[in-house]
This record gives sequence, structure tokens and C-alpha cells, in this order.
Amino acid sequence: NKLEIYEELNKKINFYNSLDKTILFIPEANSVVAGDLKYWEKLASLLQKSGYCVISNVICKEHYLKNASLNENFKMEDLIALGFSCKAVVSIRNGMCDILNSRGKDLFVFDTSQTTAQSKKFFNVNAMYDRNDVNEYDDENAISPEELVKKILGQ
Repeated sequence: NKLEIYEELNKKINFYNSLDKTILFIPEANSVVAGDLKYWEKLASLLQKSGYCVISNVICKEHYLKNASLNENFKMEDLIALGFSCKAVVSIRNGMCDILNSRGKDLFVFDTSQTTAQSKKFFNVNAMYDRNDVNEYDDENAISPEELVKKILGQ
């Protein structure tokens, strides 16, 4: 399922680390409010300490993560290529999760405060795509950053 990483994007990423040691964060989207940035900062810090590069796709500069190796508003095709090629993706629930659903156990999805119980029934990634391996959480309070790092690293 790996898509070809474009040369410019590849140079940018390899400056920080190899793709198999890279975690993509998608803590915000045009369609939903940003996640709990303190949580994402802690998660980025823990992953960095474990030897992983964290790349964060950000739309608003106010949401840049100081503990990420790279904060960038990626072009859609670059974000998709990166999402299919990196070690894991951690994202708030948005349309990119639909595109990346085949990542399965390497996709970690947080619902946001905007997500109602009713909409969770319809927009659950596992249910929508007849899967049971995507890691889905009600919000960032559902799993500690420490526990999530263990799951991402397969521990």
C-alpha cells in the first residue's frame, strides 16, 4: 500500500529520519476542531525519546507542536503518500482516516468533542470499512500518551 514519496518530500523527511522511524500526526483538519495540543505535545516528546521522528500536518501556525521534528501544511497528495509510507499515523477523526483506513493497526484515531454518540455510529472507521483493527478512541482522555506510545511501537 505504500505510495511513491515525491522526491522533494522524501528529501525533507529523510533529513529527520527514515520513514520506518517516522510517525505522522494529524491533530487538526479543516472540518473539525484541533485535538488537545498538550496531549499531542506529550505524545510527540515520548516518541522522539524513543528514537522516532514526528511529523505533524498542521493548518494553523498556532497549532504547531514544538516537540515535532517537522510541522507543515502538506499538499493532499504528499499527506496521502506520507500516510501510507510511515510507521504509523495518529489522527483526529477526519476524511484522511477514510483514505488511510487500510493502515489498520498502524492507524490511531481520536474522535473530537464535536463527535456525538449518534455520529460515532456512522463515522466509526472500523464499522464503515468492515474492519476491526483500526485503533479508535473517544478522545485523547481514552488512552494515556505513554500507553499509546507502547501500542504504536508494538510493545
